[in-house]
Amino acid sequence: MNLKFKAAPNRYAILCLLIIIITGGIANGSFWERRLRNFDFFPQYHTETDLKYFTLHKNDYFKTRYFLEANTDFEFFLFKYRKNLYSIFWLKLQTGMGQTPGNVVFDPMDINFGLLPVVEYRLPKMNLQFGLEHHCFHEIDRQELETVYFNKLFLAAGSANMRPIKYWSNLAGQDGWTMANRVSWYAQWGYFIKDFFGLVDRGLLNDQNFNNQELLTDFRYAFYRRKSWLVNFRGQTKLGTWQKDTDGITDKKAYWRLDLGFEFSSRRGKNGAMIFINYTIDDIPPYENIPRFSKDRLLQIGVRLFS
Repeated sequence: MNLKFKAAPNRYAILCLLIIIITGGIANGSFWERRLRNFDFFPQYHTETDLKYFTLHKNDYFKTRYFLEANTDFEFFLFKYRKNLYSIFWLKLQTGMGQTPGNVVFDPMDINFGLLPVVEYRLPKMNLQFGLEHHCFHEIDRQELETVYFNKLFLAAGSANMRPIKYWSNLAGQDGWTMANRVSWYAQWGYFIKDFFGLVDRGLLNDQNFNNQELLTDFRYAFYRRKSWLVNFRGQTKLGTWQKDTDGITDKKAYWRLDLGFEFSSRRGKNGAMIFINYTIDDIPPYENIPRFSKDRLLQIGVRLFS
């Protein structure tokens, strides 16, 4: 009993001393200052929004489904740690409008959302990313097709000027017309999560999505500049694998998509705008025997704002 009684005050004394030191540090602010001085909260954000018109439809399904499309991307930077590490929350929204017989000028067809928490590390000439993409596809005012959603882990790398506002800003400088600034690139490899060690219901991770993994690339090359105007070529690719199991029968495929086009952009102050034209060819597997996710041989003409 005496031994326990004598040892206890020593432990209590040490605990009290630690509490005094910690609370004292908090009281004068130095405790948090030392730990937070390397963080910069909400350092920046970037937005892109566009409206595009489709033409050269190859069949009646595409005529009905693809008339106009609106896209909005919002990148919100939660914090920066020191000089190079960023925590980003990325929101993507796409709304598609078609044309149906009658007096409806355009008919909202579908909407899809993407939520992406991303960690980005910036090197002098390259950005590295690791993130998770949750994406879901819904119909509007109809229940003809199932809702599709997936969760995809991805690794990516891109040039330091991979974002449009950075790309334009570098080229707009008096000495900015260099080959390094005229080229931008981005590459991403993603894996679609179907199971998480049996700890999560598979239906919560993936539903009606048959993609297994895919590689995305995005490339820009500027070939003309005049005053505030910039003209560049843009090419985007997608290559992946797809698998569907039905009644014990496994159907495996490789799929691909290629987008080629030109962008005519201008910037005033911190914001920019562009007119773009894009042509798509793809071999995306059909969904329930219809080309739900294909835009094969569609020509797209649109306007985009970015900041």
